[in-house]
Amino acid sequence: MAETSTSATAVAVQPWKYKKGKHFSIARNINYQSQSSLFTHSYIPSTQSSHPPFSANMQIKNLAIAASVSAVVSAAPSTQSKTFGVVAIHSGSGVQNVAFNAAKGSIFAGLPNQGASCARPQEQQATFYINNGALYLYDQSATPQEIYVDRSGMGQGLIGYTTGAQPTPKNSEREGWTEKDGHLQFGGHDLIACPNSIDGAWSIWASAGIANPAGNTDCVSIAARVVETSNPNGCSYTA
Repeated sequence: MAETSTSATAVAVQPWKYKKGKHFSIARNINYQSQSSLFTHSYIPSTQSSHPPFSANMQIKNLAIAASVSAVVSAAPSTQSKTFGVVAIHSGSGVQNVAFNAAKGSIFAGLPNQGASCARPQEQQATFYINNGALYLYDQSATPQEIYVDRSGMGQGLIGYTTGAQPTPKNSEREGWTEKDGHLQFGGHDLIACPNSIDGAWSIWASAGIANPAGNTDCVSIAARVVETSNPNGCSYTA
C-alpha cells in the first residue's frame, strides 16, 4: 500500500502599499506536512486591491498595546518628593524654629542673606526636595544642585552641595536622605547645628558620631522639621 501524507495549505493575502500609489498583495502559502513544517512565501503583484495597508485586527492590536504601555507608565510610582523648607527644632536653644539656608556650598540655619539668585529674592529660606534618597536644592533651572555628606574622619559629618556636573567629593555620599515623622534625616539620624558660623548663623552637620564636629563647640542635635510648600521659590545658590 502506498504511504500517504496529509498536508494543508493556508493562503493569507495581505495588501501592501508600494511606490506612487501602486499596490501589491502578499500571498502567504503555509504548508503543513506530517513530518516537518515548511513555510514558503510568494509575492503576487496585484493592481486591484484598494484596502488600507493595515487590517482592522492589526489596528485594534496596536491600540491595545498602546493602552497597556500607557497604563504601566501612569502606574509607575514617582520617586521625587514634595518641595519643602526645613526648620530646626531644639527647645531652649538659639536655633529653635530657625529656617535652613544654602550659601557658599554649605547648609546653614539663620543666615541673614543667602546671596542666591531667586525667583523671589526677598525670601531667604532654602527649598529642598528628595529624589531616590538624594537631597537637592530646588530650582526651575535644568542645572541641579545636589547635597552631599562626608561622614569620614576628615569630614566628620560635613554637609555641602555641588552644582551641575561637579563630581561627588572624595569620601562623600549622596543617598541616604529620608523624611521620618515629618523630620529630615540622613542615614536614619537627626542632624546637628553648631553656632558661631558666618554672619552669626548656625552650620548644619550630619551625625557622624561626633558631638562637636570639626572643632566646633556648643553644638546641639536638632529635629529638622519639614515644612511643605506648594509654591516653591526657585533659587540658584552660591558655590
